[in-house]
Formats: sequence, C-alpha cells, structure tokens
Amino acid sequence: MAACLNARYGLWTNGDDRFCFAKRGTEQGGWTFEEIVEIPGAGQTETDAQRPKRKDLKAATADNLLFAFRRCPYKPVERVYPWVDLHPDGRLRSIYSGKSFDAEEFIRADAEIARQRSARLQELTRRESTLGPREYEAAFDTLERELPFNCEHVVPQSWFSKREPMRGDLHHLFACESSLQRVPRQHAVCRLRRRPGATDVGLRSQRGAGL
Repeated sequence: MAACLNARYGLWTNGDDRFCFAKRGTEQGGWTFEEIVEIPGAGQTETDAQRPKRKDLKAATADNLLFAFRRCPYKPVERVYPWVDLHPDGRLRSIYSGKSFDAEEFIRADAEIARQRSARLQELTRRESTLGPREYEAAFDTLERELPFNCEHVVPQSWFSKREPMRGDLHHLFACESSLQRVPRQHAVCRLRRRPGATDVGLRSQRGAGL
C-alpha cells in the first residue's frame, strides 16, 4: 500500500484471519495504516461498509452462510462490548472479577491496544523487510500475548489453533480485564470424569492439585 500511491485500501490474510486497512495521510507527508472493519464497495463510504443496510444482506444459505461466519472476525469492540455482553443495567461485568465496567471504557482501551499492535507491526515490517508469513504470524501471536484485549475466550483458543470462525464465536467471548487473563493460562486445562458416561471441563494446576 505504501508503494502504490493511488491505493486507498488493502487486505491481509493467511487463509484464516483477515484484516482490512485504510491508508491515511499524515501532516508530515507520510502514511499511516488504520485497521477497518471492511473495505467499502463501489459507491460506499467506510461508514456504509461498517453498517450494512438490509438491502445489502444475502440469504443465509449454503456457501453464503459459511462465508458470513468466516467474515465474523475476533473484534470484541464491534459486538461483545457494545451489545452481546451487556447486562440489563447497560454495563459490562468481568467474567473473572465480577467488577462492573462501562462499555466505552473497554472500547477505548481496546482501540488503544489495536493502535499499539499496528504501530509495532509496522515497525517490525520496516526493520525486517524479508519477513515471511510464518515469522509474521509468530510476531502477531507475541503481540497478542503482550497486548491482549479486555476479552476472554472461555473455550481455550489452543483447542482450535486460533482459527476463525471459532475464534470470533460470540458464544464464548466475555468481557474481562486484560490484567486477569494471565491467571488461567498458568493452569493446564483437562477433563475430569466424575461419573460413568459424563465429563466436565475443569482446571488442574501444573503441580497436579485440583482446583
């Protein structure tokens, strides 16, 4: 995008994840690349692409349904905080601490996290111009660990290798302070058999003591 002067939008994908970017000019005459929800179609604005109208929707059948689910990425600021995980009082509750948060607080915090991730990726790309797909993916995984969103997957992402659409499945995404997300990762997840024919998901510490 930086090399093509008339390019306004770009897309990166590894076959599972998909990221759209808009190129913005800076006062210094350079460029920044802002992540956006979707690339606008002909005659659309970015706002139109982010909030599709009913007439633009497709029937949820066969390949259309599969394609729609693949295009529902893991971005909690779009659905989890402002809608799906809101309680009747209009606030969020941390799944671990139970603390109450205003949705805007988490939205702003995640927007800043996304900005920091993007800046560090751009810096890495400038330093390592020959970065391959595997190296780029490994770098992005490191960024996610160091700069997590305020959202927790109650089904461990390792179970599906962080693949979409499972990663963005709203059924197992819950608001949670990023500072608390390291707690469950210190324990191994296992299945505990309590009675014949029934299993429950539980936690076992690294020492083997039940929790």
